[in-house]
Parts: sequence; C-alpha cells; structure tokens
Amino acid sequence: MNDEPALPRTGDLFASRYRIAELLGKGGFGAVFEARDTSLERDVALKVLLRVTDDQALARLLREARATAARIGYPVILKATAGGGGKGMRLVWKEEEFEEAFDKASQEAGA
Repeated sequence: MNDEPALPRTGDLFASRYRIAELLGKGGFGAVFEARDTSLERDVALKVLLRVTDDQALARLLREARATAARIGYPVILKATAGGGGKGMRLVWKEEEFEEAFDKASQEAGA
C-alpha cells in the first residue's frame, strides 16, 4: 500500500484555491505545477510536497523554500496544506523572519 498522498491532476482545485493547469516537473520530494490562483486571478507555480519524513529532508525543504522566497521577493505567504481555515499560514515580510515562520506554520499544520 502506498502511504504517499495523491498529487493533484490537471483541472483539480487544490487547497480550495489553486486550479491545476499542468505538471511542470516531478521528483522524489514532490511536484511543481502551473496553476491558477483563483482568488488573485493570476498564474502561479505551485510546489506540492510528498511527506517530509526526516530532518535531512526538512532541512532541504527549508533551503529550497528560502531560495524561492529570495528569488521571487518578499513578502511571501507560507501555507502548509495540512492546515485548514488559515491554520499553518504565515505572512513573511523579510528574510530574517523566514525560518521562524516556516517552523510555526509546520507545527500548526501538524497539530
């Protein structure tokens, strides 16, 4: 039996907000999709992760997330998809706040 969560498919509405357009790439960590943010009415790149099961994978995820935030610019919103109703969501205004916000979002989503 496969314990990995199912990845969204073309046309799916993900996290009640993102309409999946197409798969851009997939790896051992998850997949990146082109999607439409239905709230903001704009196209986005959406990274959907498979379970992060160890400290090394979590550290890699944090590095990748920080690099992406630096590339697209602040402010950014961190959203753990396991949280509902805004749970696990953090607005990060600057790089110095990123790691703490990442940790809090991860903890809240797992609660």
